[in-house]
Amino acid sequence: MEFLHISDLHYRIQYPAAETGYLLIFKDMLPPLEQLKKGLAKVCLDKLSFILISGDLTEYGDEQDYRELKRQLDQAFGRIPYVVTLGNHDNLNAFCSVWAPGDDVRYGSVSHFGKVMVIVWAPGDDVRYGSVSHFGKVMVIALNNSSEHHPDGMITKEHCLWLETCLNEKAKAGDQAKAAEQVILMMHHPLITDPGKSMPAVQYPPCFTRLIKRYPIAAILSGHTHDRLSGTFNGVLFATAGSMSFKGYEMADRTVCFREYASMNLCRIEDQYISIREIPVTADGKILGTIRMPQSVR
Repeated sequence: MEFLHISDLHYRIQYPAAETGYLLIFKDMLPPLEQLKKGLAKVCLDKLSFILISGDLTEYGDEQDYRELKRQLDQAFGRIPYVVTLGNHDNLNAFCSVWAPGDDVRYGSVSHFGKVMVIVWAPGDDVRYGSVSHFGKVMVIALNNSSEHHPDGMITKEHCLWLETCLNEKAKAGDQAKAAEQVILMMHHPLITDPGKSMPAVQYPPCFTRLIKRYPIAAILSGHTHDRLSGTFNGVLFATAGSMSFKGYEMADRTVCFREYASMNLCRIEDQYISIREIPVTADGKILGTIRMPQSVR
């Protein structure tokens, strides 16, 4: 079984005009959906069982942006099912108005779309989004660890309760085929980061680590870094996908040089083994700008 892992499209129909600051990088950037089209041409789509998109679907998009993005993704992927989660540059309410129309996201809901169960809920002041999808012998749990109040993401005790419910249902499943599924956990903010860079890992409570150790999870996949990173988290395979937009290079003077960049991961599952191969799309694109970044923008 093969699947594609992509991340960080930062899509907008039209980006806000800017001459300085972070938004300047979008002025001359190749549109993310053009990068995606180039990337899809590098793989055999007929072999893909599903596609994962690990957040930052838009650059603070509105309902119209999400509606157009979904239309374009549906067209680009055709028959291939895909699962998304949200990132720190996403707009939850606008997203839900398109991906889960009719749901009142203030109080939470459960919706079914084909093979995808979408759960929208609201502990405290933060609305969370998660989904559980089944593809043959694979169970994909998309966990929204983005947070309006934490730019580097947050996994809370409430996340852990929801995740444990999902994993418990699998473990207790009377259906032997479902119980034997391999679990892939997808999120936006990474659990580990490059020690040579300033971007921190997501915060998580001790109960999250206990869940990872207790339940058999085949891989944890994320985005946010706009770069390829692989390793292990408590013995579980961990990998980030590059972006479909840009990459930031930290400079000696504490500025960030942004370049056009696109990359994705082609993943293959054989028995109990998962292999991940990077598919470069635009490895060394043009410089989009050099900016001194505030801590709140990543």
